[in-house]
Amino acid sequence: MPAPGIEQLRDIHPPPLMAAWEALGAWSPLLLAGLAAAGVAWWLLRRHRCRPSVVARRLTLAQLRAAQERHARDGDAVRYARELDALLRREALRRYPDANLRRLTGDDWLAFLDRTGGTDAFFCGPGRCLATLPYQRDGRLESAAVAALVARWLAH
Repeated sequence: MPAPGIEQLRDIHPPPLMAAWEALGAWSPLLLAGLAAAGVAWWLLRRHRCRPSVVARRLTLAQLRAAQERHARDGDAVRYARELDALLRREALRRYPDANLRRLTGDDWLAFLDRTGGTDAFFCGPGRCLATLPYQRDGRLESAAVAALVARWLAH
């Protein structure tokens, strides 16, 4: 058989152009569903995880748990009272920036905590130790009751 010559070759013809939707074919519904899912996930993440109040609340509760664990290990009531008082002050300053809280001490500070927390347990209950104990050398407190009171105020 003789080898084909150049005269027997055919011209190359490109395939006909397709529309974009034809090129995507079965992938287009999956692509749209993936984009919609990514949009919903982004919205939920921004709504729930990136709000400063949610992040601050989680951080504050983590600091409360850390203070409780330190107190359970070393039993230092004065340090524990100082940590709880500082935690409450930071959170109060974040929540009530216009309340001029830096000047509040003693009974005024406890009255503010009762008023904003919807309780009277700071002034008349186990939280009373937060007015004096952070400024003493040693002392005692009802750690479980005070921790529950602080946690309740933080959640309020």
